[in-house]
Amino acid sequence: IAGLVMSPYAFYVWCVVAVTGLGVSALAVTSALMGGSIFCGLAAASMYFALCFSPSLQAGTRLFGGTFALREFWGVPALLIQNAWLVSALGAQERPSLRLLGYAGCTCLFEMAWQFAPFVLLLQTLSVLGAHTLACLPRRRLGEVALAAVAGTLAALVLSFGNRMLLCSPFFALASSVAIVGLSPAPPALVGPGGGLGEAAWVLAAAVGGGAVAHQALARVASGQEDRHVLQLLMQKLGFAPPDSSFDAFLYLQSPEFGFLDMLYVKEANQALAVPAAGLASVLLLLAVVRHRLAPLLCCRDRAAQPSKSASAAGRGQADSSGGKAQKKGAGAGPAKQKKGDAKHALPEAAADGESPWSAWVAQLLFLIALILLAVLVNRLRVLTAPILCLVGSLAASPRLWGEALCRRWPLALLAHGLGLALTAAPLQLSRAVERIQQVGEAQVDNDMYELIQWANQSLPTGTLFMADMTMAAKFRMISPQVRVGNHPQYESLTSRQRNHAYYRTFTCASPKRVHEVLSQYGVTHVLLNSNACRARIGKLDSFLDKADQCGGGSQAEVRRRTFCWSGFLAEPPGLFELAYRNAVYTVLRLGDASAALGSSKASKAKEITSVSTWRPWLAGLKDASAARGLAHAAARWPKMYGGFDVAEAMQRRAEELAPEDPLVVLKRGELQLLAQDDQRAHETMAKAAKLAGKAAISAGKALPDDLYKVYLVWKEVLFKQSVGARDNLRRLAKSLKGYLEASYNAFDLCDLAGWLYDVGERSLGKELWEAAKRASGHDQCVREDWAKWEQKDLSKADLWRAFLRL
Repeated sequence: IAGLVMSPYAFYVWCVVAVTGLGVSALAVTSALMGGSIFCGLAAASMYFALCFSPSLQAGTRLFGGTFALREFWGVPALLIQNAWLVSALGAQERPSLRLLGYAGCTCLFEMAWQFAPFVLLLQTLSVLGAHTLACLPRRRLGEVALAAVAGTLAALVLSFGNRMLLCSPFFALASSVAIVGLSPAPPALVGPGGGLGEAAWVLAAAVGGGAVAHQALARVASGQEDRHVLQLLMQKLGFAPPDSSFDAFLYLQSPEFGFLDMLYVKEANQALAVPAAGLASVLLLLAVVRHRLAPLLCCRDRAAQPSKSASAAGRGQADSSGGKAQKKGAGAGPAKQKKGDAKHALPEAAADGESPWSAWVAQLLFLIALILLAVLVNRLRVLTAPILCLVGSLAASPRLWGEALCRRWPLALLAHGLGLALTAAPLQLSRAVERIQQVGEAQVDNDMYELIQWANQSLPTGTLFMADMTMAAKFRMISPQVRVGNHPQYESLTSRQRNHAYYRTFTCASPKRVHEVLSQYGVTHVLLNSNACRARIGKLDSFLDKADQCGGGSQAEVRRRTFCWSGFLAEPPGLFELAYRNAVYTVLRLGDASAALGSSKASKAKEITSVSTWRPWLAGLKDASAARGLAHAAARWPKMYGGFDVAEAMQRRAEELAPEDPLVVLKRGELQLLAQDDQRAHETMAKAAKLAGKAAISAGKALPDDLYKVYLVWKEVLFKQSVGARDNLRRLAKSLKGYLEASYNAFDLCDLAGWLYDVGERSLGKELWEAAKRASGHDQCVREDWAKWEQKDLSKADLWRAFLRL
C-alpha cells in the first residue's frame, strides 16, 4: 500500500488506529461545536486520553495496553462519529437535510460495526425524546431525526441480509413510532390554548406506547427468535429473576466484566477530572434549563406558541415547515406589540450562527445519565460511558453555557476559557497519562493459544464444524476462516443459543455417550475443551441440567474426575471421541462414530487423569505430526500442573515418535530434565534443539524462523549457570538470532544480548547488537536503561520523545 509492505496483523492494527483516531476527532469536534469554543474540544480529547491511559489502563477501555477489545475496536469510534452527526442534525436551523442524511448513514455504520448498537441507540432515541419533552426540540425535528434513524436501520437490514436481532430490536420499533408521531399533525385540542404541556405529554405517551406495540408486533410477526438475553441478564442481575432462569445470562454473569461497576474506574475518572467537570456542566445546564426553558414552559408557553409573538420562532425551536412562512410573517410584526411580561418569559433566540445548542445539550446529558446507569449495572459498558462523560464534562468550559446559566458577561466567558485550559492540561498531569503511554509495550503472546490456532489452521480440514467456549469460538471465527464454528458466542438466534447450550454439556458430569449424542445432532466434527474455562465452571451448571447429567455433591477431586471437560472424557476408551490435539491448556477431541458405543451397556466409570494407563490408548491414537509440539508442551508443564512424571514422560515420548527432529519437541525434553534437576543433560539437549533450529533446518522446512528464538528463551537460563563454553554458545546464538530479532523489531532481546556479550568480553559483537536495538526501538525499556553504558551519556527528554515517535 503506497509502497509500504506490512503483515496482515500490522495492517489490521493500523486500521484500528486510524478508525480510533477518527472517533476521537469526532468527539473533539462535537465538543467544540456544542460548547462554542475550541477549548471544549481540547478538554474532551484530553480527559478521554487520560481515561484510556489511566493507571489500570482500563477506565476507558476493556483491555490492558490502552486498547479496546475486539468488538469495541469498531463500535466505540462508530458511536462517536454517529453521535457527532446527531448533534449536528439537532442544532441545524436551516437546510438540515444533508446532516440528517449523514446521521442516517452513520447510524447504519454503527449498527454494522457493533451488534449491540440497537441497545445504545434505544437510549439515544429516548434522550432525544426527552429533549423534546423539555421544550428544547421542535416536534417536527424530532420526527425528522427519528425518520433518519429508521432509514439508517433499514439500510443496515439490507446490508446484513435481514438481521432479525436488528429488525426485532426495541430501538427500531421506538424510532419508527417517534417518526410517525413527530411528523403527524397533533390533535387540535393539544395545540390550541393551554396545549403546551398537553402536546409534550401526548408526544411522549404516543411515541413510547406506539413503540411498545410495534416491538411486540415485530417480535411476533417477523421472528420468534429475537434476542432477549440482555434483558434477561439485567433482570437476573438485579434479583428480579431466579439465578437459574436464563442459561445465557448465567454464562455472561460468570465474567467480572458483567458485574457491577468497579469503583476503581470511578476513582480514575475522578482523577482525570472527567467526573467533576461533568458534574459542573450538569449543574450549569440544569440552571440554564430552569431559567430559560421550564419557566416559559410553565408560565407562558401558550403565549410563546402563538404566531403573533416573537417568541414563536424560538419557543420549541423551528416551526413545522408547513407553517413556517406564516410564523415568520407574524414574527416580523410581533416585536412592537409584544408585552413586557411575554418578553420576560420568552425563550432565548437561536444562536447568532444559526445553530441552536439547546437540544444537543439536553439530549447529551440525558444520554450520559442513561449510560452511567447502564455502566453501573454492567461493568463492561463503561467503555461507552467514558467518551460521553468527557463530552458532557467539556461543556464546563463553554462560554455559551455559562452565559445561558448565569449571564452573558465577559468575566464569565474568561472563566470558561480558563476552565478549558485547565481541563486540557490538568488531566494529563494528574493521571500521568503522557508518562504512562511511554511505558506501554507489546502484548504478551499466549503461546498455548498460538500453538492451538497454528495447529488448527494447518491440520483441520475444510468443512470442519468446531464447537468451543464463548471466548475461543469468537477467536476461531476470526483467525481460522476455513473452520466453521457451530456455536456463535453472541446468541443472535434461538437455534444458536440452543447449540451453545449443547456445547456447555461438556462442562458437566454428563457421560461421554450423552455428550456425543447431544453434539452429533448438529454435525459437529471437533470440540474444544478449555481447562481454564472448565475449572471456573465445574459443578456450577447443575440447575440447568437433567439429574443424570448433574455433578451433585462430593469432593472437588471427585467432581473434577467426573466433569467431561476435565477428565470425564477419559471415562470411555477412544471411539466416541478421539484425541486430535492437546497442549497444556487446550484439548481438541474429534467426534467418532456413535456405533462405537452400541455394544456397551455399562455405565461410564470415572478415571484418574494422573494415571498413565488411562492416557496410553488416547496417545496411541494421536497420528498428526503437527500436534507433536502441543503435546510436548503439555508434557513439560504436566509435573507442575498435576504432579508426577509418568504421564509427562508418556506424552513426551509420543511427541518424539511423531516428530523426533522437531526443535521444540527436543527443547521440551530438556525442560523435563531441568525439572528433574539434571542440568547437564538439559544443557546438552537444548544445545541439540538449537542446532535443529538453525539455518539449515529452516531452509529444509524442518523448523520455523522463530524456533531458535524460542529455544534461546529457555536455554539462556541454563547458559547463565554454565561456566565453561557459555561464551562460545552465546556468540553463536547472537550471530544466528541477530537477523531474526532485527526483522521482528525485538529491541529488548537485542539489547539484552548486547549487554550479556558486553559482560563476557564480546564487546564488538555486543556493539553491533546494541546499534540494531537502537534502530529497532530507541524507546524500549532495556535500551533506555543501557543507554548510558553504551553511549557514555544520559538519555535526554528530547531523545526519549524522538524514540517514542520513531523519528
